This record gives sequence, structure tokens and C-alpha cells, in this order.
Amino acid sequence: SPSVRSLQALAAAYEQMRDFRNAALTLQRVLALNPPNAKEVLRSMAQNLTMSREYDAALAAYQSLLNDDPNDAQAYLRQSQIYRQQRDLVKARQAHDKAKALDASSTEIRYNEVSILEAEDRAGDAAQMLKDLLASSAKKSYSQSERANRAALLERLAAIYRGMDQNGPAVDAYRQMGDLDPAYAPRASAEVIDTLRSGREFTRAQQEADAAVKKWPEDRMIRTVRASLLAEFKRTDEAAAELKKLLNGKDDRDVNVALAQVYEKGQRFDDMSKALNEAEKQSDADEEKENIWFMRGAMFERMKKLDAAEAEFRKVLRVNPESAGAMNYIGYMFADANLRLDESLDMINKALERDPGNGAYLDSLGWVQYRLGRSDEAEKNLRVALQKTPRDPTVQDHLADVLAQQSKFREAVTHWEQSLKEWEASSLAEQRPEDIAKVRSKLESAKVRLAREVAR
Repeated sequence: SPSVRSLQALAAAYEQMRDFRNAALTLQRVLALNPPNAKEVLRSMAQNLTMSREYDAALAAYQSLLNDDPNDAQAYLRQSQIYRQQRDLVKARQAHDKAKALDASSTEIRYNEVSILEAEDRAGDAAQMLKDLLASSAKKSYSQSERANRAALLERLAAIYRGMDQNGPAVDAYRQMGDLDPAYAPRASAEVIDTLRSGREFTRAQQEADAAVKKWPEDRMIRTVRASLLAEFKRTDEAAAELKKLLNGKDDRDVNVALAQVYEKGQRFDDMSKALNEAEKQSDADEEKENIWFMRGAMFERMKKLDAAEAEFRKVLRVNPESAGAMNYIGYMFADANLRLDESLDMINKALERDPGNGAYLDSLGWVQYRLGRSDEAEKNLRVALQKTPRDPTVQDHLADVLAQQSKFREAVTHWEQSLKEWEASSLAEQRPEDIAKVRSKLESAKVRLAREVAR
């Protein structure tokens, strides 16, 4: 004898288990009982449908809310967010504009436009909008909830700057986040360390990490990011020992994921595999296992076990059919091995449909086009990829290969030289001696050819 109350309790239990599909189905049963709070139940059902990636059903549920109340700004906002997930940016903007017209002062609605701008590959505009939002909401003092919201905005702004390879402004945003409240300071410092590390400012990163460990010796995030920094210099045992101190039987999944990353940098794949296996055992929902499968796939690819790697990435796609990262990885690894090129091209194009401005995906597209002999298209896409990821030695190398294929040896030499400079600036863990040797060999051959042409 199900009642509204018992069914809502069941739906809440499913939500806690992150079983959003069954939560939505349970709420659908609640609606069949005509509860007095039908509108709130329908809204919750729509949210659960969104979380379970049943986007068309979620859109229909929000449309039902709008049919009942055309001035429901939140329903338009949620529709906009779903359309953005579906990469239908025209409809995402249309729904957003309706929400904004109804509630122009809403921080959440203004924040949604930041996400749309990023999806439109307008990161600079997205950053400026966030800065404007922060400026318009600035005060001398903030309540606890206001501080939390402001910290989230600053963290997002920093992430956008990092994506644009503007690490200075990113660090400044993280510093502001830390200054908001002492409770945010350790996390902000950890992000600063990671920003400096990814920007190859290793000396500054080490100084920041040493100071942070002294200030917050028991903070797990600080110690984790410091271990990651140690791993960059292939101090694998030291980094692993630092992380193992954090194992406590309660929060071990994240520690094992971090251990796997440390072992990956040290190319200790047996140890990495063991850490990933432990992390998978400690993961409850498929969503938690998704990044484990992705990391295992990347590990197998590094070990040249392409079939095993593909199997892991296919697991990701079964759980998350929209995973552009998994699509791109499958496509790139087969393009790099000069295998299944038509399928590779299809996978990479699907990844780019979901994230058109991604520099790594554009590099993959250019590389498979090069393999297919489509050098003009390859050159175009690799030049765009290089604009987005100018410090990536592999993109420099790929563009040089394409230029050499077109007999543009002088420009190819420039890019191979830049590739070597970027490899030299990389950490010990990032460097790949085999790839560096190949670049050097191609560079010397191109220089010899140029010298012969001059001699004629």
C-alpha cells in the first residue's frame, strides 16, 4: 500500500545511492497519486531525470512546469542547461534568454551564461562575465552562504584562466578565494600549487608546497598535491609513502586514485594497476568507477596494450555515452598506431561535437587526417590546436610532420625545435625519451635536407 510519504522516502533513498533513474521512476509513481505538492515532485523528478542523463524526458517534465506557469524562470534555466549538455547551443541560449528576462538579477542564471560562453569556445568572454559577476556582488563583508558562493565563482574563474594557459590570473583568483575565509585557504593553496606545477613553474610550486605543509600539516589535499609534485621529479617512492600515510580505512578511494597517478608518472604500471583495483573496489556507483576505467585505459595505452585499453574506454562509454574524453582517447590511440583510421576519425569527430574548442581533440583530428593523407585539413586543425595548447611538444611535433609532408621543411624545423624546447621544460615524469629521440632524428634529417637545398 504505497503512500505519497513512503514513496518520497524511497525516492530520497535512491537519490542518496545516486540511483537517479529509480528515484525518477519512484517520483513518477508519487505523481500518479495526485499529491498536494505535485509541482515540487515534478521538479524533483525532472532533476533526477537530468542526473540520469534522460534528457528528453527531463525536458518534457520541465515543459510541463512551464505549461502550468510560463513565468517559471528556474524551469527555463534547467532546460538551458540540458540543451547545453546536448550541445544544442542555439536552444540553450534561447531558454537562457527567457530565464534571464524573467529574473535578470539571479546569480545562478547569470552564471549559466558563463557555461554557455565556454561551450561556444568563448573562454575570454566567459572569464570577463565571471569578473563582472564578482564585481557586482562585491561587499565589505559576507554571510557564510555568500562566501561559499563567491569562493565557487573564484574557483571557476581560476579554472577558466588555467584552460586559457593564463596561470598568473588563475593564481590571483585562487589567492582571493583563500582570503575570503580561513576555511578555504588550504584548498586555495593546493590549487595554487597544482596551477604552478601544470604551468611548469616547479621551483615556485615547491616553495608553495613546503610553506603549505608547514601551515596545514594535517590537510589531506595539501599533502596529496605535494605528493603529486614529488612525482613530477620521479621521486615515486617518496610520493607514494606520503600518500600511504593518509590511508585510514574511511577515505581510501581518493588516496588510491592519487597513488595510481603517482605510479603512472613513475611508469610503475604494476603498482598503478593494484592501486586502481583497490580504488574500484572502494567505488560504489558506476559514476565513481568511470574515472578508474579511464585511468586504466590510459595505463594500458602507455603499455601498448591497445585492445585492453579500448575495453576500458568502452566501459566508460557504456556508463556515460557522452564522454568526449573516452571517444577522443580511442580515436587518438588508433590514429597514433595507424590502425582503424576511419573509425578513429569518426570517434574524434564525435568528441569534437561535444567539445568543439578542445585543443587536444583538435590535435587528434589533425593527426588522423595526416594519417589519412589529408594534409591540408590536418595543417588547418593542428594550427588551431597549437593556438590553444602552445606548450604541448606533441602538437608541435605533429604540425612539423604535416609541414614536412608538404615539403615545408624550414617551418617544420622551427616546430621541431620548439617541440624539443617544450620537452626540455617538462618535468622528468612528463618527458618521454623515445618521443624526444624521434623528434631529434626528424629535426636533424630536415636540417640536412635544407642544407642540401641551399648548396644547390
